[in-house]
Amino acid sequence: MPTSGPLHPRRGDGSEIDATFEISTVPVIDVVYHHKAGGRDDPRAVNADYHEGLELILAKLSSVNARILGISVDSSVARELDPVDRELRLDFPIELSPATNARGLRLQITRAQKPVARRADAKPGGGNDQKRIRITLTWDDHSLTYDRLLELLSGARSEAAGPSREVIRTLLLDGTTADQIAARYGRRRGPWLVALEEEAKLDREFDAFAPTPENVVALREGRLLRWERIAVRVTGDPRSTLLVRRLYDEAKGQGASRRSYTGRGRRFEDMN
Repeated sequence: MPTSGPLHPRRGDGSEIDATFEISTVPVIDVVYHHKAGGRDDPRAVNADYHEGLELILAKLSSVNARILGISVDSSVARELDPVDRELRLDFPIELSPATNARGLRLQITRAQKPVARRADAKPGGGNDQKRIRITLTWDDHSLTYDRLLELLSGARSEAAGPSREVIRTLLLDGTTADQIAARYGRRRGPWLVALEEEAKLDREFDAFAPTPENVVALREGRLLRWERIAVRVTGDPRSTLLVRRLYDEAKGQGASRRSYTGRGRRFEDMN
């Protein structure tokens, strides 16, 4: 996830204030789990395995330490209610981990559905526990992307996903370089960036360096790393090249990052 590194607010005249803040993005995804309708032997039944499917999804989310920020009933009737009246009465956020009891959590979720948007003529304690629900998630793992979550929950991958992260990691362990992996998959940037992330993890350097000018200069000049490789080591995101170049310029002078050349990539006339 991109992060700005240390920043300082500025007054209206452009002068810098001696105060520090950072900006980072937080991924939030909604998983809409559809309702069950009809009996198991009904030829028009849908989502007959509602409980089993929800339990499996919770177990898989637990395996990647996801965090449930909220769950609300998302039926057409419930959407007529105020948001606070649609949310399940559970203690959010729910921190998931491999130790989470997925069946126990599933029971809490299905039981909490019953009173939400319940018919007026429903019996006390009654109500449907297999409604359409919206689960809002986040996580701290920088490498857990939309495509990886799609593959985790359904075994499918988006058309643009390219090779799985596991395949790329295996190739790296076999001695294939990130550049060779990109070439193998049509020189697409996506597989190359994933390879840079996994390469840094194997080196135990993923998001391991503080985003400071000194660290960026050391990685650039001491190890001759490309900006993407530096970015993944100081932010956990190889796309954060603008940040690391700005830190390099802060240490070496305005425009220094453009003049810096490691012997890789395009070379311009004013590069050293």
